[in-house]
Amino acid sequence: MILDLHFKYLNYSPQVHDEITNKITKDRSRDIAHYNKLGSTCSGTIKRVKEQ
Repeated sequence: MILDLHFKYLNYSPQVHDEITNKITKDRSRDIAHYNKLGSTCSGTIKRVKEQ
């Protein structure tokens, strides 16, 4: 059973490296947008409960 695996260095071509970096950036941006939406939904709910 493998519990953990680390790569210290992978030698990618510049084009592949850029593609990977762009893909990671898009994934992180999507995650951030999701959490921002969730946060604003929770904030709205809290404000409505507070006003009651």
